Amino acid sequence: MDYRRLLVAFLLSMAVYLGWMALFPPPPPPGTGGQPDAGEAAPAAPAEPQPATQPPAATTGVETTAAPAEAAAPEGAPSQEPAEPLPPVAAAREERVVVETDAFRAIFTNRGAQLLSLVLKEHRG
Repeated sequence: MDYRRLLVAFLLSMAVYLGWMALFPPPPPPGTGGQPDAGEAAPAAPAEPQPATQPPAATTGVETTAAPAEAAAPEGAPSQEPAEPLPPVAAAREERVVVETDAFRAIFTNRGAQLLSLVLKEHRG
């Protein structure tokens, strides 16, 4: 075995790795409250969090309409969070949903979002 070629391959690999790390450094871990170095610019203020979208009213039975105050809020104003989170939505009983196309037939359940059955119509096995 030619150890010289192995050593050259290892050194070239390390040079590529170190060059990549110098050109594209990893981002700092979130939650570091340290101040940026004098040479670095301060990071921009984080964007306002977007309100989470809710599922359609027909599925949950809960009416989802935006309050006029939210739409008229100025851009710099802090968003108002609901006082308490909405309770989780659960079905009273298990339901099965059948999805059928020319290529397959699938049966899903609402308990744990499981796929119960998948049949490929064109597959000969």
